[in-house]
Amino acid sequence: MSQQCERVIIFVFSALLLAGVSLAQSPTGLVVESEVVRTSYCLTEVSGVRNVLSVKITLRLSYRNTSNGAVILPRLTQIRQYTLYSIGLPSSVNREERLIRFKPFEMFDGDKLDEYRPDPEFFDVLEPNSSGVSRQDEVDIVVGASSFGESLPTGDRMLSVEIDHWPANPESLPRLQSRWDKYGTLWSKPIVVGPVKIHIDAGTPAKGCPGVM
Repeated sequence: MSQQCERVIIFVFSALLLAGVSLAQSPTGLVVESEVVRTSYCLTEVSGVRNVLSVKITLRLSYRNTSNGAVILPRLTQIRQYTLYSIGLPSSVNREERLIRFKPFEMFDGDKLDEYRPDPEFFDVLEPNSSGVSRQDEVDIVVGASSFGESLPTGDRMLSVEIDHWPANPESLPRLQSRWDKYGTLWSKPIVVGPVKIHIDAGTPAKGCPGVM
């Protein structure tokens, strides 16, 4: 497979936004549908400040391969950043309200992977013109005033999330791409999903976040 198959440009299909569903598509034929499946609130501690309201947005990501070649998708992924946009009038452009970047860390060691074939415990092979790979990712958004910024008032917003598909040592990537070429293209580039519509209720009663307070 040519490494050109990894050049990703994401186009947003706005027709489904009002339904809470968003599509992202790369020119190589990998389509990712994002949908909000759960919203939960809790109180957490941020920079030493206790009882700060936060909301956990659970997204379902459904992958579809519309190309003529197989795609190897790592199961371990990592959220690099998220962007919140306030929703303007129909004639207005949505305004960026908050951009949060996370410090990346390695979730696995690529040098320890089987170099002869993708381990099905860590990778899905999405065959040409097929679907069936679905994942869930969670985004924690601080609603109350904190070091992340001012408090977020109640209302609808658009959420965009960038997902890293190779949270491992980059030095191991070229070797595995070459070794696994006969199984498909090893996907390693970040993908931006969304924007998808969410609702934040700053007045929601909440208890301590599990495992935090």
